Amino acid sequence: MIMAWIYWNPSIKAFTIPWINHDVVWYGILFALGIFFSYFVLAHLIFKFFLRTLKGEENLKAKAFACVDKLCLYLVSCMVLFSRLFHLLFYEKMDYIAADPLVIFKVWEGGLSSHGGVIGLFVGMVLFLIRESRTYPVFSFVTLIDLIIVPGMLTGAFIRVGNFINQEILGTPTTHFFGVIFGSSSFAQHGIALHPVVLYEALIYFVACLFFSIKFSKWIYFRGRIAGWMFLTVFTARFVLEFFKQSQSYYIESAHLLNMGQMLTLPLIVLGFYLTYQSFKPSSALFMRDVREKEGA
Repeated sequence: MIMAWIYWNPSIKAFTIPWINHDVVWYGILFALGIFFSYFVLAHLIFKFFLRTLKGEENLKAKAFACVDKLCLYLVSCMVLFSRLFHLLFYEKMDYIAADPLVIFKVWEGGLSSHGGVIGLFVGMVLFLIRESRTYPVFSFVTLIDLIIVPGMLTGAFIRVGNFINQEILGTPTTHFFGVIFGSSSFAQHGIALHPVVLYEALIYFVACLFFSIKFSKWIYFRGRIAGWMFLTVFTARFVLEFFKQSQSYYIESAHLLNMGQMLTLPLIVLGFYLTYQSFKPSSALFMRDVREKEGA
């Protein structure tokens, strides 16, 4: 039986900016689009949160956007920095960094760790709370995680599509019809179809973003419930998908029981269990009088 697999070998360059002769790559465009759409999703969620916590105040929508403007300065910068650092520290040889230290800043070339991105978001939230706690006393650390995790997954989905265009994070060989033959990757086995595993991951992130956006209005009443379920479900799925990925880290051989991605994922799954468990305690309720009517959600 002859399989008609997709042959994938696009140019990573979208276009070249004239006069300065600078190439704009698809990865960078998708990264920017992910942040752009996530900005408006986050503003919408914070506006809904303000409607409940800041009743009676005026211009809540403007206040929500002002809050997001400040918050994103911390989140985006820390997310990019830690995503890049985690990738270089856990997946690349130190010789690679030593040869060109500026590679840390070349995020448009790809190579961002989702685990590092999560840590970066945590750091950004801590910095925001330290600097802006007087301006926004309604936020706790866990509440911020609940608000940020949904748009964060949306950004992650766009980044994974960028990985697909760059032919990064390749899957294991497959004979299924949805396999892809990657034409130019140094890791690809020529003529052998591989799992497009980053597309599986992107789909999971998109679906999770949609599902938890729908649940937001009810689950935001309980600190940590959105984040807990998100970490638990998404990173459990991510743990399973790692079995369909080729080895990426130079520090862990493919013969090991778990790869680097799975080792970095396990703490986030444990965090998901903890946040979910805590969210079902009465003390987690943001608004105690609404607990009874919302508990069944």
